[in-house]
Amino acid sequence: MKDIRYILLAISILFISACSTTTITDKPGNYKYKENETINIIDIDSRETIGTIVITGAEILKNEPFTVQESDGADENGNTQYKDVTYNQIVQIYYKYTVVDSSKKIRGSNFDVYDSKNERGAYPNLLKPEPKFNEKAKKGNLSFTIALENAGDYIDIDFNYNMTQTKSTAKIRIDL
Repeated sequence: MKDIRYILLAISILFISACSTTTITDKPGNYKYKENETINIIDIDSRETIGTIVITGAEILKNEPFTVQESDGADENGNTQYKDVTYNQIVQIYYKYTVVDSSKKIRGSNFDVYDSKNERGAYPNLLKPEPKFNEKAKKGNLSFTIALENAGDYIDIDFNYNMTQTKSTAKIRIDL
């Protein structure tokens, strides 16, 4: 029994250390980057720049209310319960990045987006029913879309170079 406790403790320590912060930027932790500002991604151990990212803009694709159903736990029989949630905007966010490790890909899942009332956005493809909107291409940019409960004049973005980090690599504020 003692051996199992030690094994569980070791696994827990490894898991927690794997989730710690692995990257920072060359600005203070509370600094909010702006549109078109280069973010230098720095490895916390080596202090080497391992890449850059730039949020090159954001565009409102849908600016009207729509309602979806989201999971709201389970009932006493284990059946999933749903609740109606109204979203008011869909925003497309454009970005560019370079990294030293060519196998590293930066995707929409590396970003957490918050509306002006600090509600976390949802990826439209995960909503049921999936809302209808038309994405737009912006030459030379990658992009992702996010649904926001509250329409506003700006969005806040937390960028996580490694998705398992406990603290975001960079914080960004983009005016809409």
